[in-house]
Amino acid sequence: MPYLMVEARQKVDQFDVGIHSEGVIVYRVQTSNPLGWPQNQTAPVKLLTTTAGQMFTSDTGITVQVSNTLPGGFSVIIDDPTVVPPPPTTSIVPDVLEMSAAAAASRVSDAGLVPGFTGQNHTGSWVFSQSPTAGHVVARGSTVTMVLHTGPRP
Repeated sequence: MPYLMVEARQKVDQFDVGIHSEGVIVYRVQTSNPLGWPQNQTAPVKLLTTTAGQMFTSDTGITVQVSNTLPGGFSVIIDDPTVVPPPPTTSIVPDVLEMSAAAAASRVSDAGLVPGFTGQNHTGSWVFSQSPTAGHVVARGSTVTMVLHTGPRP
C-alpha cells in the first residue's frame, strides 16, 4: 500500500546549500518490499513536490503543512480527511444538581454516561446530589448516580 514520506529541507550543509527554498518535500513510497525494490514495474519512490514548500495537498486530500520552524527542522501537521479519530474514552461529569430527573438523565446521556437514580421519581422531584460530582473525568459509559428529592429546592 503506498504511503507518503515527508522530508525537511533546509540550507544547513553542503548538500542542501543550493536548494531554491526551505520547507518540506513529499514523496510517495510505492513499494512494500522491505529492501525498497521496485514492484510491478513501478518506481519504489515518486517525488510529488517540485520544490521545498510550506504546504502540500495530495491527490487523495492529505495535507502536509509546515506549522513552525524549529532548530534543525520543522514542526509539520499532517491531516488525512479519510482517517476518523477514535471516539473519546473519557467524559467530564456534567452538573445536574437541582434539575428534573428527565433533564438530568438527558444531560448525563449526552455526555456519554449512564444515568442512575435513587429516591422517588415523582412529578416535581429534582436531583439533590450526584456521584461522581460535576467536573470529574470518568471513563465513558460510567454511571452517574443521582439522588432525587421532592419538595422545594434550596
